[in-house]
This record gives sequence, C-alpha cells and structure tokens, in this order.
Amino acid sequence: MKSWGGLVMVALVASNIQAGCHNHNGGLVCSQTELKNIHLQGYVSLMNVAVGGETIIEGMLQAKKSKFSGNIKVKGSIHMKGSRVLGKTFIMGALDVENSRLKDIEITAKQAVFSQSQAGTVRVKRTPNDTQRIYLQGGTLISGNIVFESGNGEVVKSDQARVLGQIIGGHVVK
Repeated sequence: MKSWGGLVMVALVASNIQAGCHNHNGGLVCSQTELKNIHLQGYVSLMNVAVGGETIIEGMLQAKKSKFSGNIKVKGSIHMKGSRVLGKTFIMGALDVENSRLKDIEITAKQAVFSQSQAGTVRVKRTPNDTQRIYLQGGTLISGNIVFESGNGEVVKSDQARVLGQIIGGHVVK
C-alpha cells in the first residue's frame, strides 16, 4: 500500500503519478491525464481523465468530462458531468449524473438523479427506506428496464425523459 497525503491507496496506477494528479485537502485530484486503475479510500476528483481499467472507491467520486473504460464500484457517492462509462456502475450511495452516458447501473440508495443523460438497465437494490426514487430530468434516456427490488419504487420523470424498457417494481410519477 502507498500513502499519499493521508489517503490510503491500494493502487492508483499511471505512467507518471505526478503528471496530472495531486493531493488537495485530503483528496486526490487529477486533470488531463490517463490512469490505468483507481482503487482508493477517500475523495477523488477527475477532470478530463481517461481511466483504462476498473475504478473502486470508498468515498466520493466527482468526474467531469472523463471516460471510464472499466467497471466503477463506489461505496459513497458519485457526481458525474459530461462523462462516459463503458463498463457497469455499482454504487452504494448517492448518484447524480448530468450530460453523461453510462451502461448498466446497480444502485443501493434512496434516490438517484439523471439529467440529460443516457443509461442502460438501472437496477435499484433494496434499502431500509420505504420508497426509492429515480429522477429522470430533461431528455434523459434509459434504454433498458428500471427494476426496483423492493417493489416500492417511483420514477419521477420530465415529459422529455424516456424509458424504452419496463419499470418493474415501481411506477411513474410526474
């Protein structure tokens, strides 16, 4: 394990770690670089970064104009804008996506927000909360199903948002 400014890194591999990445207020900030993988506990902020492999974070992921070629697994929160995920996304916590494209997503949270974004199938894992909500804003397109395992889900969608698959275990609220 490597330590970088108090963060414990299991693996953060780039051709030159200093090029484009630095420690900022206890978090890792990377801009305009390419990384092989990210395995980290803490805060990660990416701006115009390409991640070739998997991303595993216990904490918060903030990504702007970034591309993830592998799977993303986050226990914490994801805030994504103008980004693309080619692998699957697994999130235990808040998900806020704007102007981004994702493949299949598995969420364990009370709610998730998609704004002007695209995603494949969205599976919402059961939580202790009564009602789980997926917010689809603007021209968001979900090309697959939205599945609420609890059977008590709501999809709050704008008139422009579309779900091409079925809503299973929930219903639409406008």
